[in-house]
Amino acid sequence: MGIGLTLILAVVKGEIIQAKFWRFYWRLIELLTVSTYTVLIVLVILKKFN
Repeated sequence: MGIGLTLILAVVKGEIIQAKFWRFYWRLIELLTVSTYTVLIVLVILKKFN
């Protein structure tokens, strides 16, 4: 995932700034984690009612 983000930043921005990379990386990881947990919670709730 880090390699992909590095390539995207290099192509889109033309440069890779370490501070921006890490900030973007952690925000993306947080978003993916929260989304995954939300989906899992919804699935558990739906399973209880079925």
